[in-house]
Amino acid sequence: MSNKTGVIVLTLILTLLSAYYLHFTFVARSIDSSITEKARDKKGNVDFAKRQALFDSLWTEKVWFGYTYKQIKEQELALGLDLQGGMQVTLEISPVEIIKVMSGNSPTSSRKASQ
Repeated sequence: MSNKTGVIVLTLILTLLSAYYLHFTFVARSIDSSITEKARDKKGNVDFAKRQALFDSLWTEKVWFGYTYKQIKEQELALGLDLQGGMQVTLEISPVEIIKVMSGNSPTSSRKASQ
């Protein structure tokens, strides 16, 4: 029974820690999207200079339970390029080209060369 209780307590602690650190990410994304919406003009285009000015004005302001925007961004989970959609690499291998390179680009086949 004590092992079962220990596993439940450990699971609960890890769940609470995960929720604590994830909430900074959710708050940061919420603030980012609201600032982006405030920076849109009547046509729906984002004015990036206005957006940056809004971010700069919030940097030292307390925006979430005593945390400044800077502190929230520092605690936010960083996404890698694969999760942000910023990079894609494709590798294509040609078996014929591999054989040619391994044979030293020999113009004759090995059967004719051995005769």
